[in-house]
Amino acid sequence: MTFRTFLALTLAVLPALSMVPAAAPAAEDPAAVADVEAQEQEPVGANDIRPSEPETLPSDDQVTGTAVVVGEEPQKEPGALQKLISSKRVRFEGSYQLHYTYMPLFDMDGTGGGDGLKHQLDHRLNLRPTLVLWQKNKTPTAVMADAAQTEGDVSKQVPDDGAADVVSGSGAGEASVVDERVELFIDVDLLGGQLAGSTSDAAASALLFPRDENDWTGRSMLRELKISWTSIAGRLDVGQIAADWGLGMVFNPGRPTVRDWTDNLGGDLIERLSFDCRPFSHFFKDPAAQAFHVMVAGDVVFKDDMADLMDSDGAYGFTTALYFDHNPEKGFWRTFSGVYVNYRWQKYANGDRVEVTTTDLFSRHALHFSTGDSLTLEVEAALSAGSSTRVINPRAPDGADILGWGMVARATYGHPFGTVKGFQKGLDLSLELGLASGDSDSGDEHEYGFSFDPSYQVGMILFQDVLGRSSAWSAARASDQAMGYQPRDGWEYSVTNGAVTNALYVHPQLRVYPVKGLDIRLGFLWARGLSPVASYYNSLMNGGYPLSFGGGPASRDLGVEVDAGVYYTTPAIWKTLAVKLGVTGGWCRPGDAFAAPDGSGPGNLFKVRLGVDVVF
Repeated sequence: MTFRTFLALTLAVLPALSMVPAAAPAAEDPAAVADVEAQEQEPVGANDIRPSEPETLPSDDQVTGTAVVVGEEPQKEPGALQKLISSKRVRFEGSYQLHYTYMPLFDMDGTGGGDGLKHQLDHRLNLRPTLVLWQKNKTPTAVMADAAQTEGDVSKQVPDDGAADVVSGSGAGEASVVDERVELFIDVDLLGGQLAGSTSDAAASALLFPRDENDWTGRSMLRELKISWTSIAGRLDVGQIAADWGLGMVFNPGRPTVRDWTDNLGGDLIERLSFDCRPFSHFFKDPAAQAFHVMVAGDVVFKDDMADLMDSDGAYGFTTALYFDHNPEKGFWRTFSGVYVNYRWQKYANGDRVEVTTTDLFSRHALHFSTGDSLTLEVEAALSAGSSTRVINPRAPDGADILGWGMVARATYGHPFGTVKGFQKGLDLSLELGLASGDSDSGDEHEYGFSFDPSYQVGMILFQDVLGRSSAWSAARASDQAMGYQPRDGWEYSVTNGAVTNALYVHPQLRVYPVKGLDIRLGFLWARGLSPVASYYNSLMNGGYPLSFGGGPASRDLGVEVDAGVYYTTPAIWKTLAVKLGVTGGWCRPGDAFAAPDGSGPGNLFKVRLGVDVVF
C-alpha cells in the first residue's frame, strides 16, 4: 500500500469511526458530554514534554503557520471540517498555506558559482484530527464533592468506580481530574511541496528537503499517528510521534512557532512506545510530588536530520526523562525543569555507524506580576558523546569519537498596553543567546562539532541560506566526479541543512500587538564561529587546510542580519475560519567566513516572503 493510498483510506474511514459509539458512563450524562466537547487542549504524549504554556500576549493568539494569528479566534463554533464530521468526539483542525519567497542569487564559492535558487512558491495542507475512542470520567460536581470529603488526601481521592484520579493541582492546592481516555491523534501534511520556482540538484541526496523539482506533493507526509491512553497510572503512547523537549534545540517536533521567520518543514518523527507517570502522586499530597514526572520510551527513528527509515537507515534508541512541572492555574511563579537522556544506535544504508548518547537539560521559570507584566527565563544545554565511523581516513582509520555541546538561553519580557473589546494589546521583547561547539580539525579522530536541530529556527537568511546553501554547494562540488577525482567519504555530512552549528549568536526580537488582528515583528541576529568556519570543498582542494567559502582565509566572522514582518489576521469568517496575510523581509551582511582572497564577499543580501494562510 502506498503512502498516498494510506492517507486517502485514513481520511475516508475517520468520519465513519466517529459514528461508532464510544464507551461512556451508564447513562449519557449531559455534563460528561459537555466535558468531552470542552476538551480544547491538543493531546500531549510522552514525546511532547514541554512546560504548560504561561499566559502570553495577546490572550487570544492562535499559532498557525510561521507567525502567530492575532485576532478573533475562528473556532468559536465548530469549524467547517468539524461540521462535516458532525461528532461530539472528534476535533478537526487544519490550515492551508501558500507562501512565496524571493532572494537574489549570490556568490557561493568566490567564482560566481551558486545553486541558482532565486524564488519559490510553496504550499502546504495540514490536517490534525483527534478522535476520542473511549472516555470515562466524573462530573465536576461529583469531583469537587469527593475532594471536599477527603480534604486533600490523595490516597482517598480515587473514586470507587475508578473513573477518575483526583489529585491536588500542581502547586495550586486545588483538586483536578485525570480522565481515563483513549485518543487517536493524526497530524498529516496531505499536500506539501514546491508548486513553482527555481530548482537545483546541488547535493540533493544530502539535503533534508531538496528543491530539485517542482512537485506539489513532494513534501506530503504523515507526521503523527498515535494512540494515547491516559489513566490513573499515567499516560501510554504508541505510534508515530514528533519528538519534543524543551526549546526544541535538539529534539524538535517541526511545528511552527511564533518565533520562526521562515517555514518549518522538518521535525524528528519517531516510532515510539512510551509511558509517562507521576510515581509519587499516589503516595504524597505535597505539590512537589504531584509535579514530578518520569518518562521512559523505546524508539525507532522514522525520519529526522540524521536518518530516514525509507532510505534503509536503521536508527534505534532508548529515551528517559525526569522532569518537574509546577504550573498552577493562578500563581506568581511557574517552573518546568528536567533532564532528557537519549541513547541512539544507528547504521546508515551505506554501512556507516553512529552510537551516541545525548543528555539535554532544560529549565524554564515564568513570573507573572499583578500589573499584567511577565518575565520568562529559559535555558537549554545539551552534551552528545559517542563514536562514529561516518568518516574514515588515514588520520582516523577506525572512525572518530564524538563530543559536542550546545546551549540556548532566552529571556522574554511581556508588557500589556490595555484591553479593548476583549483584546489585550501589548508587546513581547526577548533576548536569546546561543552556542554550538565547532571542530577546528574535521579530519582527525575527534568530532567536536555540534548542530542544533534544523527545525530550530534562528533568523531568516544567515543560517538557512548563506551558510546552509553555501555548505550544500560546497558539498556538491566535492562530490562531483566530473572534477576528475574520486569523492572523499563523508562529503554529505558537511551540509548544515540550515542548522546552527559552530556558532555563537545573539538574537533579540520584538513583537508588538497594537490593534486586534495586527502582529508586527522586528529581529536582529549577530553570529560568530567558535572555531574558523571553512568550506569543505575549498579546504579539500587546499590540502585540508581551512579556507573560507569564498576561497579566502578561514574566519570566525559569520555576519549580521535584520528581519521585519507584518501580519494581519482577519476576523472569523462564517465563524469557521480565518485568513492570515503576511509579509516578511530580511537584510543580511555575510562576514569574512564567505569572503574571497581579496576580501570581497557576497555583499548585501535581502530576502522577501509573502504568505496567505487559511486556518480552519
